[in-house]
Amino acid sequence: MIVTKHSSDNVQRILAKSGNSFVILAEQRFSVETEEYNQENIFVVDDLDHLSHMTLRLIFESYKSGLLMFINSTYDKKKFNTLMVNKLLSYYDTYGCFYNAIVYFDNNFPFKSFYTTTSDVLKVTNSTFNVKDKGLLYIGQYGTCGYASAAKGYIADYVLKGVNISWKPLKFDNSKNDNNYYVDVLAESVVDKKLDNIDLTIVHSTPDIWDRYIKNDGRYVGYCTWETNKLPTNWVDKINLASEVWVPSYFNKECFVNSGVKSDIKVVPHIWHSQPRFNKSDITIKDCFGKIIPSDKYTFYSIGELNFRKGIEDLVKVFDKLNDSHPDTQLVLKLHYKTYDDTSLVYCIDTIRKLTSKLSENIFLILNNLSNREILSLHSFCDCYVSLNKGEGFGLTIFDAHHHGNMVVTTGYSAPVEFLGKDYKGLVNYKLNKVSGMESFSNNYSSDQEWGYPDLDHAYELMKKCYDDKL
Repeated sequence: MIVTKHSSDNVQRILAKSGNSFVILAEQRFSVETEEYNQENIFVVDDLDHLSHMTLRLIFESYKSGLLMFINSTYDKKKFNTLMVNKLLSYYDTYGCFYNAIVYFDNNFPFKSFYTTTSDVLKVTNSTFNVKDKGLLYIGQYGTCGYASAAKGYIADYVLKGVNISWKPLKFDNSKNDNNYYVDVLAESVVDKKLDNIDLTIVHSTPDIWDRYIKNDGRYVGYCTWETNKLPTNWVDKINLASEVWVPSYFNKECFVNSGVKSDIKVVPHIWHSQPRFNKSDITIKDCFGKIIPSDKYTFYSIGELNFRKGIEDLVKVFDKLNDSHPDTQLVLKLHYKTYDDTSLVYCIDTIRKLTSKLSENIFLILNNLSNREILSLHSFCDCYVSLNKGEGFGLTIFDAHHHGNMVVTTGYSAPVEFLGKDYKGLVNYKLNKVSGMESFSNNYSSDQEWGYPDLDHAYELMKKCYDDKL
């Protein structure tokens, strides 16, 4: 029997026979027999542990009418009932809203294969442009930085969906694409592809260069992100050149609105391209001095640029203290500073060496530009990802580590909370305060902006707990 969007009678019969198998969350009494059940409003919860506020928000904000239903896939019904109801109530409390919903906690609901799974919600909603015969010009960064990695993820997703797309790459550093990684290969396949018609142009970069590409002769979307509570002043007018702007998080949307952006703002989270992990026993990693990193220690790690916002120096200090009492721990840092030239590499080594005497003993540096296979090896080798950042517009490396199944310890501020969840046990306490420490790095940061300074004592406690629990 195939369930279609007109199968409300079937759902009603199932509920009538399973009166003790579901919980109704509602502001007032209602009868399940008179409610409307649409196929697109029924979701199979197949990854309960990673069901985030972001996924729930996309579900709640996209459905049009009828009753929402969340169905247990394979979980123990008591566990599912408790966690699912708590996740919904937590969401309602966080966003000050309420939606009528049914939680079906037995895992015997028939026809589950015909309904959308919650793990597919982000995959379905990430790409909002879905036409076959029209031309999409994507102007986005080339290489390995966060902007480039995000852009290539979208481009590959469009290629896989059959969108007629051309990529105009922007090159701002000396990093290269990885021609052994299918996402980069798919993106490279449409570099400067000729389009007969351009119906939409997406400019994915920092807004300071948007005026070079956004004209008055078609539909343009600007895509960018920012890390503090307020945009750089010189960005706002540039952003308003685009009638439509995409951002990767609701944290960004609030920042943009409060900063004076008048464009139509849509939240389009970055795309997760799944890959199987490697076996740790098959991986050998050498640091920048050629020393093999031990494989028998509990390994914290972080990936990022060595600047004040990313909190790398704070992480070294916290780990140094933890390692004094727990010598069977180690920290792997994959770092760069602006570029990958020799001057930048020496800067990274000298900066970390001033903070610790444990370089190449319990703290290991990786300074070269890594391929996708090497990055995947790093996620597979290490145990706990730590980012003591002060603000993230999305947090791509945190997102990747989390989806690779590693424990994450990170500042409980800004966009990562949206995909980790407000109750995620690795969120570090923080205090809002004025932006500082970025004067020599970029003039886009100013003292009238704020971000979250992590509590380093709390970070120590959470890292120690991860080690103690051996998660």
